[in-house]
Amino acid sequence: IFASARQCLLEAGVKNEAIELVILTGGSTEVRSIQTEFKKLFPNAAIADENKLSSVGLGLAYDSQYKFGKNTAQTVSSLTE
Repeated sequence: IFASARQCLLEAGVKNEAIELVILTGGSTEVRSIQTEFKKLFPNAAIADENKLSSVGLGLAYDSQYKFGKNTAQTVSSLTE
């Protein structure tokens, strides 16, 4: 995970200190050592971890809404509250 993050930053020409927000998503981000490493890698970033388990589905719903014009995101959002 962290090697990929470093490679992404390198390719983008962005320093890790410039990152202001990291959004954690998925069950593996519940692992304390992963949270700790993200905090080390991005020392100036706020770490957002709300809706870790539903954020991927909600993102897909928003993408569906964008592509197909249906209000699926609102339906999914109401299920995660």
